[in-house]
Amino acid sequence: GRFPLDFSESYRGLVGVGESSGSLSRVLARLADDMEAANSLRHSLLSALAYPLIVSAVALIVVLALMAYVVPQIVSVLESQQQDLPLLTRSLMGLSSFLQAYGKALLIVVALFLISVMGSYRRFLVFRLWFDQKLLYVFLIGPMLQTAESARLASSLGTSLSGGVNLLRALRTSSLVLRNYYLQERLTLATQWVREGAELGRSMAQTGGFPPLLVQLISTGERSGELAKMLSLAAEQMTQDLRRRTLLLTSFLEPALILGMGLVVLLIVLAVMMPLIEMNTLLR
Repeated sequence: GRFPLDFSESYRGLVGVGESSGSLSRVLARLADDMEAANSLRHSLLSALAYPLIVSAVALIVVLALMAYVVPQIVSVLESQQQDLPLLTRSLMGLSSFLQAYGKALLIVVALFLISVMGSYRRFLVFRLWFDQKLLYVFLIGPMLQTAESARLASSLGTSLSGGVNLLRALRTSSLVLRNYYLQERLTLATQWVREGAELGRSMAQTGGFPPLLVQLISTGERSGELAKMLSLAAEQMTQDLRRRTLLLTSFLEPALILGMGLVVLLIVLAVMMPLIEMNTLLR
């Protein structure tokens, strides 16, 4: 209770249950394992995504530098020759002129848009729910977010039930580990149905938002009387699935980003070189 900001409500609740039941050491060991697994997963995800993000940033800086400083100087030389320029060159000149004239204004508009989105996300619950729901449908990223959130929920819920917390209290505290507000709202609705006597697996299937694997293992655990064990199994399987998806995504992104950067630079070089070659031919 002295450090409420350092530990989540689910962790504090489990420690309290462990103290009252005399199983504090077992509960703390399970919490330590969960925290270590979560940190390991977070580290592996960040490590896997670091290289594609660095490549993207470098590519963007290179392209912007070419468009803002190199291309305008060459364009001024080409315009002074008053020759017919290829379509690719004219397109590049137009884009370069646009960035020079409106680049700063465009950055300001984008920054204001992002600030307004972040402000609306924090202030308006309806917008937050809508945004988090749509986030789950983003190509490639959405399923990974859903799997990560579901693994976190299954781990917390399984640990709570293993520590002796009753299902309703475990659901309430475990919902706080969800960072996606739409999934948190779906779990709250499922919890309400469980309070009214429904099964958890069926309730989560009806509310939607959670992967079939989690729902299926929860239903199996309820029928077999081993819900905590099935939740731990679900957390482990979804964590492994998330690692596989991350490796697959990065193995696709790395060559795609390098190829994309190469194509953009090639187009810029062609747009600059084509009129220079034509000019050299005419001079001969």
